[in-house]
Amino acid sequence: MKLTSPVLSFENKIPYEGDKFNRETFGNDLYELFSKIEGNNVIVLDAKWGEGKSTFIKMWIKHLEKNGKECIYYDAFENDFQDDPFLSFSAEIINLITTKKSTVIKLKEKFKKDAIHVAKCLLTAGVKIGAKTLSAGVIDNTAFETIKDVKNMISDETGDIISKYIKNKLDSYQNEKKGVEKFTKTLQELASEIKEKQGFPLLIIIDELDRCRPDFALKIIERIKHFFSVSNVAFLLVTNIEQLISHVKNIYGISETDAHIYLQKFITSKLSLQNRSHKKITDHFYHRS
Repeated sequence: MKLTSPVLSFENKIPYEGDKFNRETFGNDLYELFSKIEGNNVIVLDAKWGEGKSTFIKMWIKHLEKNGKECIYYDAFENDFQDDPFLSFSAEIINLITTKKSTVIKLKEKFKKDAIHVAKCLLTAGVKIGAKTLSAGVIDNTAFETIKDVKNMISDETGDIISKYIKNKLDSYQNEKKGVEKFTKTLQELASEIKEKQGFPLLIIIDELDRCRPDFALKIIERIKHFFSVSNVAFLLVTNIEQLISHVKNIYGISETDAHIYLQKFITSKLSLQNRSHKKITDHFYHRS
């Protein structure tokens, strides 16, 4: 006896074969939407758990392949063992580019170097420097819980260590900022090449966003905003928007209204995945207000 639903195979399948929810027309409209949009877009495909989001999106990817369009499929649930999605996003973009055009090959190598630089900055920023490290081992981290006047416990020598650490962080800020600017510029050039080649943006589909670790889900949308918001790069977030709102509420300790407002900063538009009856995609399309 099996308690889990069988995993559908999409190898060599015709797009929308076995489409029991009659979503082919919806898929055609979605294809037209991404063919026409310009700039940078983050669109949510919203539906509750069990309504067939992943099944539809895998059918739709076959639809894209049939029309000669390449995209990236990223399963957030399978990747949430990582601390940060930045590197895996960048690796997926690198793996997508298989053209032998010399200018694109050079851009690809430059993008790889720029991504490594940004990843190093993110790794450094993520390292927690404890009090013991800053005080050259003189003061233990736990000591700070009982010290009311920390200044009296830090010698001039230890103060110099802290000052040097802060100075290094200030000096590295401009370098990190320039590194991010180089990364986004190279990404934009790569995306323009892809758009010119296939008449379709560099599309990254992120599935299972509502099933992955809450902090990882939020880090994904925050990384999109800070590093991947460039022209001709589009994201399709396949998720239950209510679950994302719940993640924001719990992690940041804010109200549902404030969580909704927070998400609006990252999401361009929201589409509601249709069920059996077909309406035009514009009937399911909600712009950010």
